[in-house]
Amino acid sequence: MQNSQPTIDQLLQETAQALNAQRLESARTLLQQVLELDANHFDALHILGVLAFQEGNSAEAETLIRRALAVNDGFSEAHYNLGKVLRERGRLEEAAEAYRKAIEINDRLDPAWFNLGLVELEWGNNERAADAFRQAAEIDPTDPDYPFNLGNALSTMGDVEGGKRQFERTVTLNPRHVHAWNNLGIMLRECGEPEAAVKAYQQALKIDPRFADAHFNLANLHESLGDHEQALASYQEAVKINPGFSKAFNNLGNVYHALKQMDRAHEAYKTALSLDPSIQTARHMVDSLDGTTTDTAPPEYVTRLFDKAAPEFEKRLVLSLKYQSPKELRQLLDAAVAPEKQFERAIDLGCGTGLSGEAFRSRTQRLMGVDLSGRMVQKAREKNIYDALFEEGLVDFLNRSPVQYDLFIAADVLVYIGNLTPLFKAVREHALPSAWFLFSVEKVDGGDFVLQPTGRYAHSRSYIETVANEHGFICERFQDTVVRMENDQPIPGYNVMIRLREPVKTD
Repeated sequence: MQNSQPTIDQLLQETAQALNAQRLESARTLLQQVLELDANHFDALHILGVLAFQEGNSAEAETLIRRALAVNDGFSEAHYNLGKVLRERGRLEEAAEAYRKAIEINDRLDPAWFNLGLVELEWGNNERAADAFRQAAEIDPTDPDYPFNLGNALSTMGDVEGGKRQFERTVTLNPRHVHAWNNLGIMLRECGEPEAAVKAYQQALKIDPRFADAHFNLANLHESLGDHEQALASYQEAVKINPGFSKAFNNLGNVYHALKQMDRAHEAYKTALSLDPSIQTARHMVDSLDGTTTDTAPPEYVTRLFDKAAPEFEKRLVLSLKYQSPKELRQLLDAAVAPEKQFERAIDLGCGTGLSGEAFRSRTQRLMGVDLSGRMVQKAREKNIYDALFEEGLVDFLNRSPVQYDLFIAADVLVYIGNLTPLFKAVREHALPSAWFLFSVEKVDGGDFVLQPTGRYAHSRSYIETVANEHGFICERFQDTVVRMENDQPIPGYNVMIRLREPVKTD
């Protein structure tokens, strides 16, 4: 007596047993038998599509899942799985549409919300991504990937407190989530908690001692705190683990530079450039160490320098470097201009965190600030002393601005500009009659300007006087000063006050 042919239900039961036992080839064979009995069986088509995707055959997976949806368009998991396949194939718009369809059918399908968030994040739609990740996390609060990716979206949007909370939630759910510990360290540093940040990075490295990014971030933090020996050790570990880590070689050069090991600094910068010729920060420092004077520091150099320094900037500048330029420039102005005089429109060029704005606010009716560093601008914004703030290069900002100003301030800014002609020309073209321009420089005797081994420019008095005169300014005051302390050594400079020359009156 011959055995009767198994029914579809029996084949599906055996398929389930094979899948539970991870006998995937047996499951595939059984599902093919189902299709021989019913070529349009939804479950067989759908599961075969999922298996094809798991085996790396995304084209076959798409065909099978689309055949399944042609049979039953109302099954949310099939739309979700189609979205995964389409995302794998690089068709993000179609993937997002599939995830949305899955959510439309079942708005409690957290993996669909999560994967929709990943697509939005890839597109740069951070707010939409954050909303999708929140939905996923509310549905399943136990999955650490949901708060982790929500933290990434929030931190990209500049919400460091929100990012910190989500990374803390992630490591609570999964204490061995190495990337969450690393990202938590970044957020803690941004929130002004460097000691907690160090512990977070160390926890990441305890889990994975070969996590080069965590070594890099820990080194970056030590460097910003002035602990160059610790920074050196961590950067060295980062490049040992990842010999192609160009940014780590660049920062290693910075630490050697700070330790006065100029030959090693030069070697590290050159290695960074060999790995990535586009690193303008390394190019600038190689020029400075080679004695090559350029016209100006690359914008990328200035931006990265101050973005990195922003969290600890004021504390280090004022306490460690004894920086007093804003206060001294304000004193120069008060000595020359009657105290009742209120400047109509003032512009703080290279405003940084707002130290100059604090010094000059009381003498201005409207005060604007502009800086290349977005993180510096954010710090300045938190002080609520500026009427408007802009993230842009100084000359570019002035050249596109329709506004005329009667007070220009540039404290510790011209040290990143060698050739002053473009700036003075832009200032002149946007100056109201009798406008004042106050700035500080590091000084050099003789010549015009020089790019120093520090990466900063120094200017001669004669050069400043010449450029000022060429653009219609009178030099009212050159004040000798110490612009900062560097390795406990005073750096000589000038506080300079110039005024736009009065037009000659004619009868």
